Amino acid sequence: MTLSFKFGTVGSPSGTPKKPGGSVGAIEFSKSIGLDTLELGWVQSVRVTEATCALIKAASEEHDVALSVHAPYFLT
Repeated sequence: MTLSFKFGTVGSPSGTPKKPGGSVGAIEFSKSIGLDTLELGWVQSVRVTEATCALIKAASEEHDVALSVHAPYFLT
């Protein structure tokens, strides 16, 4: 069995451009600097629409960047 690791940041890397910004821009920028994963830091609450989630998923698939989410245990 071969072990492999993915490397990325928690939240947008500091060089992420303003357009496109947010998670989509962070995904694109992460890939451009050689990272292959991104953790979305939704620590205090989850403030994202289903439409935005679809854009994030599409960017992740297009750029082959794996996602993880750091979120609260209890969502209301």
